[in-house]
Amino acid sequence: MAPQDRKNRVSFFGNVMASGSSEKWRRRSSVRQQQAEIKNPNLDATFSTDIFVLLIINLVIASRLAPFSASVSVTVLAASVGYAFLKNNKEVSKMLSYKSRNKSFTSEVLVFILRRAFTAKPFQEALRMGLCRIRAGEDYRPGSVQWPSDIVIRRIEKSQMESILKNLVTYPKTRDLDPLVCFLGMSLAQRKQAYFDDIPLVQPVTADEDFVYTTTSVLDVNVPWGYMCAECGTKTKIGQFLFKLATRVTLWLFEKLELFEETRSPLIFDSVEEAAVFFHYIIRPYMPRSSRRIAYVNEAKDVHGDASAHAFAGVGAWRLKAIVQQEKSNKGSMCWAKREASVACVPPEGSVAVIDCSWQASMKVRPGYETYGAAAFFNKDKELVGIWNEAAKHMVLPSADDENDEPWRWAQYHWKSSIAYEIFSVGHLLEIHWSASNTLVQTARYLPLSHPIRRIIKPFTWGSAFINYQALVNLVQTSGVIVRTGAVSIDGLTSHFEHIMDEHVHYGSFEKFVTNMGIFPTGFIEDVPLVEDGRSLWTIFESFVDEYMSVFFEDREDSEDGLLPRVEDDPDLFIFWEQARTARTEKHPLELEELSFSNLREFLTWGFFWSCAVHNLVANFTTENTLPTSFAGRIESAVRNNSPESGFQVPINTWLTQLSVLALTTIDSVPFLIESIRDTADFYGPSSLAPYGRNEEARMAFLRFADKLDELSVEIDKRNETRGWLATNCFNPKVLLCSASL
Repeated sequence: MAPQDRKNRVSFFGNVMASGSSEKWRRRSSVRQQQAEIKNPNLDATFSTDIFVLLIINLVIASRLAPFSASVSVTVLAASVGYAFLKNNKEVSKMLSYKSRNKSFTSEVLVFILRRAFTAKPFQEALRMGLCRIRAGEDYRPGSVQWPSDIVIRRIEKSQMESILKNLVTYPKTRDLDPLVCFLGMSLAQRKQAYFDDIPLVQPVTADEDFVYTTTSVLDVNVPWGYMCAECGTKTKIGQFLFKLATRVTLWLFEKLELFEETRSPLIFDSVEEAAVFFHYIIRPYMPRSSRRIAYVNEAKDVHGDASAHAFAGVGAWRLKAIVQQEKSNKGSMCWAKREASVACVPPEGSVAVIDCSWQASMKVRPGYETYGAAAFFNKDKELVGIWNEAAKHMVLPSADDENDEPWRWAQYHWKSSIAYEIFSVGHLLEIHWSASNTLVQTARYLPLSHPIRRIIKPFTWGSAFINYQALVNLVQTSGVIVRTGAVSIDGLTSHFEHIMDEHVHYGSFEKFVTNMGIFPTGFIEDVPLVEDGRSLWTIFESFVDEYMSVFFEDREDSEDGLLPRVEDDPDLFIFWEQARTARTEKHPLELEELSFSNLREFLTWGFFWSCAVHNLVANFTTENTLPTSFAGRIESAVRNNSPESGFQVPINTWLTQLSVLALTTIDSVPFLIESIRDTADFYGPSSLAPYGRNEEARMAFLRFADKLDELSVEIDKRNETRGWLATNCFNPKVLLCSASL
C-alpha cells in the first residue's frame, strides 16, 4: 500500500487512540507520579446552542480524522442526527431551543431524535435484506457453527424463518430501548466492517524525548492516561486535545442521559428462534468478526444456558471452592474458602463444591431490580443440587420436573446473572486489567528500552495502557457502562471493588490458585478444563519465561561462575521490583518476596498468564451474548412475568446493550498470542536489521514457546472431543490474544 493511501486509511486520530503500547512512554531518571482527578465537565444540562455547536465542531473534526473510539463515534452520532432533525423539523428545533435544567427533559429529547432514526437504520433495512435473501433462495444456514445463534438458526424451517422476519420488520422490538442503547446502537450501525481492521499495530518508538506521565486514581488503583503518537511529532498536543475533548463529551453524555426508563416493563423476545434471527441479520455484521475468537460453542452452556455448564466450563469455575465439613454432627459447620453465605445457609445433602457470590446481597439495587447474591452447590457428579438466595435467606432445591419448575429456573437465572456480573463487570476489571495487566505496564517503564525484561513484557501489554484507561472513561463513572448495565449505584460499585480487592484478587502461581480452591473428592477437579488445561498452559508459560531469562541472567542464585549477571545485581531490575509491589495500589500491594531469579520468573509468568489466559476465561463473553438465554447484567423483577414458557430470557434492552458494548469496545486487531510470539522472535534475528539485535538463543526461546502452544492447542482439541458438556476453549492457546484486549 502506498504511503499516501495508508495515510488516508489510518488517520492521525486513529494512531493517537491506538498508541497504548508501553513502548510509547518515556521514562525519566526520576519519575514523579502525579495524581490527576478526572472530573465531569460542568456543562449546562440542555441542548443549548453552545452544546450543539460543540457537537457540530466535533463532527467536522472526527469526520476528517476517522474516529477510533466509541466515545467519539457516539458524539458524531449525536451531532449528525441532531443536525438532520434541526434542519427539517421545526417542532424539534423549538424543543431544543427550550432552556431547561431538567435532565429528564434532555434525555427525552435525545431519545425522541434517536428513535426516529433507530427504528429505520439498521434494523428494518437489515431485516428486509434478510427477508429478500431468503425469498431469493439463498442459503441462510451457516456452513459451520461459529456462534450459538447458528445452532438455533440451522434448526429453523424456512417458513418459520420468513414469519419471524416479517414480524420483526413490522414490529421492531427495539422501539423502547433506553438512551444508552439508542446511542450505542446508532454508533454501531455507522460502523463498517473495515473499522475493526483499521486499528494499526504501532511499531516501537526510537525517539529519545522524555515524557512525564500522569496517572489517575480509582480506589487507589493507579492507571496511566494521556496518549503519545509515535508518528505525530509536534502534533502530539493536537492529539491530546482531541482525546480530552472526546473524553469530556463522553462524560457529559453519561451524566446527562437517564440511567434507564425504570418504569417500563422489559422487552422479551417471543422465542429464542426470534432472538437468533435478530442477532444473525442485525447484530452479527457489526460484531468482532474473527470466528477464531469464538472458537468452540458449548451447546449446553451457550444455547440452553445450563447452570452446571456455566459453573464448570464457563466463568463460574473461577470462583469454584471445595466444601469441608468441620463437624459431622453439625451440617451448619460446613465451610469453604472465602465463604460469603451467612450461617443460615446449610448446603444440601451431598454437596462437595460451591460457587459463592452471596456478598452481593449487601449491595442496594435500584427499584424494579432483584438483589444480587447467591451460592450454587454441586455434588460429586457435578450436578446442581441447590441454590441459596442470600437476600431472601432461602435455599431452592430441584424438583422432579425441573423444566416446568419456575422457582428452580428463576434461581438458576438469578445465580448466573449474579456470578457473571461479579466476575465480568467488576472482577475481571480489577483482577486482570488493573492488577496483572496494569502492573506490567507501570513497572516496565522503569526499565530502559533495551532491557531484556522490558522486551519480554512488551508483546503481553499491547494496547494495555489505552484499554485500562478507557475503563475509567467508559466504565467506571457515576453513570458509566457498569452502572448502566448493572443495577447498583457508583457507591455500591465502589464497595464491590473493595470487596474484590480484599478477597479475590490473586497473586502467585496457578498451582497456588488451584490449591486455594480447597480439597475436593478424588478425581472431581482434575477433569475441569480450568484446572486440566490451566495447569498445562501455566507450565508452558513458566518454561518460556525461564528459558528466556536464562539467556540474559544467571538462573542459579548461588552461582559464582560470573558468566552472566544475576538479577539481584541489576540496578534497573531493583527499581523495577520495588515499583512492582505498589504499581497496582499502595493499599493492596503485591506480596512479593525479595528479588531473585525464581521470584522474578513467577511474577512475569503470573502477569502474562493472567493477561492472556485468565482474561480469555473471564472476559470473552461474546458467545454467551449471542442468545439471551444465559445471564443479564441486571436482574429485572418483571422478567418472571414476561419470559416465555421455554425459560427466562435476558431482556432485549440489557442483551442489546451488552452486545453493543462488546462490539464497540473490543479491539479486534489485538494480535493473537501465537502469531505475536513468532513475530517477536524475528526481532532477535537472523536478519542484521533485527531491531533488538541478533540473539539466536532468545529467538529460539520465543519460537519454542510458540511451538509448545501449538502442540497444546491440538491436545485441547482432542480433550474437547470427549468432554461433552464440559468442552471449552477458554485456555486453548489458538484463541488467546497477546494482551488483555477489552
